[in-house]
Amino acid sequence: MTKVPHLRPAARSASAAYTGMWNDLTNASHTANWRDPALAHHSTGEAFAELTSQLYSMNQNGLVSHGAPVLHPYVTISTASKAIVDDCTSTVGRLEYIAATGKLKNNIPGGNRLIESHVESVDGVWRVTEYAVGDSGSC
Repeated sequence: MTKVPHLRPAARSASAAYTGMWNDLTNASHTANWRDPALAHHSTGEAFAELTSQLYSMNQNGLVSHGAPVLHPYVTISTASKAIVDDCTSTVGRLEYIAATGKLKNNIPGGNRLIESHVESVDGVWRVTEYAVGDSGSC
């Protein structure tokens, strides 16, 4: 695997799927809607299950999230239909709030987190299939 210094079409598609997944999650987290059909646009498999589980847990705990992560993805291509997208994402501006009161859940700030995502093209559609998020400060 090699880092792609310029984005070829497959790398652009993989990066767009990765960014799209986080945008879908961000939008759904404003209401903690784990049933949002947009979640399936850019994720599948374990990634989709993790997103819906995270949102379900937020919903059950009466939480929502405001703000968005700041993404800095770069793509490593292993084949024409699979890619690994690595990122050092800042979650400083994406915090959880108590839905009923609008108050901040806690005073713990976000941080920079290393994220590794596996992205695949199935029938010409790129989706994140799995991802791992590191602890705050991991990058």
